[in-house]
Amino acid sequence: MVAETVYVPAYSHIFSQDGSRQIDLSATLSIRNTDADRAIRVRSVRYVDSDGRLVRTYGDGATVLAP
Repeated sequence: MVAETVYVPAYSHIFSQDGSRQIDLSATLSIRNTDADRAIRVRSVRYVDSDGRLVRTYGDGATVLAP
């Protein structure tokens, strides 16, 4: 078994050009298996804030994506 951690930056907000206003955003993360021969298992997705503090965890470790 090979395990890998992938970091995907996603931003919950940005600031206006002059920095005076925060603009809230939403994000959708789509995970695909590009291996034509083997399934992959997504154990969890962890959403952390700008300081690295855990905000929320998604998934229970049982999501298997077929080839």
